[in-house]
Amino acid sequence: MVTGIKKENKKSAENYLDVGDNVHANVCNWLDSNCGDSDNRWFIPGTCEAHGHKYAKTIVCGKEWCPECSKKGSIAHNRRYVRWLGKIRQFKRMRYIVLTIPDSARWKYRSKVDLTELGRSAQIMMIKYGYKRGLRRWHWFGERSTVWNPHLNILVEGGYIKAETLIQIKIDWAGILNVPIQIERYENNKVKAVHGIDIKCEYKPTPADMLGCLFYVTRSTFHDYNWDIDMAMELRNFRNMVVWGRDWKQEAAWDLPAGERHADGGEVVDVASVEKLIEHTCPICNSKITWNKALPEKLLRLSDTLEIGAGYKYVVQGKQPVHLADDVKSNLHKMRMIWYMRTLGGVVIEDLKN
Repeated sequence: MVTGIKKENKKSAENYLDVGDNVHANVCNWLDSNCGDSDNRWFIPGTCEAHGHKYAKTIVCGKEWCPECSKKGSIAHNRRYVRWLGKIRQFKRMRYIVLTIPDSARWKYRSKVDLTELGRSAQIMMIKYGYKRGLRRWHWFGERSTVWNPHLNILVEGGYIKAETLIQIKIDWAGILNVPIQIERYENNKVKAVHGIDIKCEYKPTPADMLGCLFYVTRSTFHDYNWDIDMAMELRNFRNMVVWGRDWKQEAAWDLPAGERHADGGEVVDVASVEKLIEHTCPICNSKITWNKALPEKLLRLSDTLEIGAGYKYVVQGKQPVHLADDVKSNLHKMRMIWYMRTLGGVVIEDLKN
């Protein structure tokens, strides 16, 4: 377990380890490597088994401090967003809960093991209160702070939570964290308030509210590894998108708003297609997709591709004749795009703004 470090002794990438040049170089290279250089990106080619439809999936590092992956509406962000979108669409209304950790107890939760166990304990607590299915994801820092501040975001189906129920959740959460609290009571001894522990709870009644909340929860918060280099290394390969419950095969309770998309980067995302591609299913014919070994993304320049969104592309089969004029090639490309979108029949989200 990595213990807490004093702010004035915080390490940098250059002096993180002093146990040999190779180890030092490997650590620094991993921390500094990112998706900023598009010429060095790789992709995974995929082909559907039934009709040979071809796709390409851009490989991204997914690090929260990567200059590209940390952006709102980045490939990494959009993939997290779409991965959970189909699940929250099964909610008729949604409850957004944030479980925070008091300053005095945050030093206890500086390892993957402890954070995983704490997340699991929170999940068990929510099940106890009737939330048989839900989603949870950690944020590591606050909006305007560079101090380690892990807080657990939870999305569950439900509406209004009674004040006494929320008070009891606070008491239970304080018990899990083993932190002292002060209970304020009315004259009849009924609990009025709980101090020393903070839980935020918001009601999301409309599809727009749910979409905005999902976009917020799936964003990055660890924007600079130098904020806490120990935890940057510790969280490598940490599973931070957890879904619980088995009843996730229900029909969508609401449709996606037409002409909306949740990305500041301006990328066009075909949500229905990306959802299928994430599940290794061809959006055109619904057959299984087989993904192959990674290749340099430069090779895609030799093919005509159509953007699907979230780093996925459809590879148009058949090269354009080289003797055609540029305007003819452009019209052919547009015709292919129209055919492709009509074939998919999916929802294209064009502008998702909070």
